[in-house]
Amino acid sequence: MYPAGNLFVAAPHGRLEAILKEPRTGSIRGVALVLHPHPLGGGTMHNKVVFRAAAALNDAGLIALRINFRGVGQSTGTHDEGCRA
Repeated sequence: MYPAGNLFVAAPHGRLEAILKEPRTGSIRGVALVLHPHPLGGGTMHNKVVFRAAAALNDAGLIALRINFRGVGQSTGTHDEGCRA
């Protein structure tokens, strides 16, 4: 069992806000990392497409991890176009 729900992932710049959800039933078939659209366009891990994609992956038996990039939501740091990846 993994720490489901809201959590923070340690990162070089501080921490990333994340949500981890396991499938409700059946065996776990894999893991998926679901990333949001560009932050400057309002993208977050709560975007409805990201939310629905994660839910569909859960329904298919996968653990889904959604994260907010640097400077989005409660993630620390600032958005830098991926220059310090």
